Amino acid sequence: MRIFCGLSILLIMSSAILVNAEETEKTENVTALQSDRFTNNEGTPAENMFSKLMANTPAGFSLGSWMSVGNGGLADSSVSTGALDDGTVGVNQLGISMKKAGERVSFQMDALYGRDAGYFQGHHNDGNNWDNSAGFDRGGGYALALPQFYMTTNYGDTTLKLGHFLADSHTGHYSSDRFFATRTVAEVSLSPYTLNGVVAHRTIGQVDYHIGWSSGINVAFNTMAGVIIENPNATAEDTFVFGAKTNLGENTRLRYNGYAGALSGFNARSAQIISEEYSHDLSVSHKVNDKLTMELYYGTKEGSWFNIQAFRQSAFYQLNDKLTIGHRFEDIRGIDKGRTHTVGLNIHSSKIENLKLRPEIRYSKVGTVDNTSFFMDAVLTY
Repeated sequence: MRIFCGLSILLIMSSAILVNAEETEKTENVTALQSDRFTNNEGTPAENMFSKLMANTPAGFSLGSWMSVGNGGLADSSVSTGALDDGTVGVNQLGISMKKAGERVSFQMDALYGRDAGYFQGHHNDGNNWDNSAGFDRGGGYALALPQFYMTTNYGDTTLKLGHFLADSHTGHYSSDRFFATRTVAEVSLSPYTLNGVVAHRTIGQVDYHIGWSSGINVAFNTMAGVIIENPNATAEDTFVFGAKTNLGENTRLRYNGYAGALSGFNARSAQIISEEYSHDLSVSHKVNDKLTMELYYGTKEGSWFNIQAFRQSAFYQLNDKLTIGHRFEDIRGIDKGRTHTVGLNIHSSKIENLKLRPEIRYSKVGTVDNTSFFMDAVLTY
């Protein structure tokens, strides 16, 4: 633990020197950095790639893209525990998002390549269809995926999302939406990556609600298949999706997501399914002042066979307009016990627009094994 603290201090000091960490005029705070977590479209990456090229096309499509290169990709995660090793440097995510907006109907399709992509495939599909076939796995942990292909339409005050899309996330799925490069055990084990079905969004008073149906967890235009832990001869049912988010005053935000029905056993490319189960998570984000934001998270997945609870505390402090420091602690209880401490930085380049470096030092103890590791990636949105 002392090694972890020492390395954390060294990381902060060296990075501050790297970006000339004197105070400059403040242009945005850490709340703005994470504000996309509280929109209806979690999966939207940076806009306007090839915008000049596509602006005058009759089809009216817009493109956005992002790339993350570093170590510690999802391919380096333990399927059962989410524990990470340093891995090797490679392309974690290379993504492109194509959208067409209309007055009543809009469309979006995302394609993803890299070491993270396998987790965004419809790997619980019943058969080799959509992006669940062998041709989408490229070897060495690399894969191709089509995480989103959906339409949205409005009926009065209600917005319907239909198709295959990212599940709502407290921390963001794509590299362009996240503060930390690595994922915690809860992010790997508790929350879905993608859904397939229809979800209705509506604002009533000050609360944004969503409710819907999915043909399972991490599936794409198909039904959910795999080994049901409680009864190997049974067939997986569908999944009920619900949640809400709201602002509690000017500085506090609350977010809740729930799932009932068929869920993934460990939700990490595992063939195991738990049926007739329940999972939910809650997060609170509070802006203490112009520079400091605190977040609390609690998640659980419970049933007759499977039980796991996670508590996570995060803090983000903006040192100046180019440098933000973050700390994350998570404690896991249930089938797998473990805890992680992470200290990381977001360093925005003053030379290359839309380039961000995300170094972090992570101490973890899963079961009886503990280790301290260094991770870093570079994220470019264009």
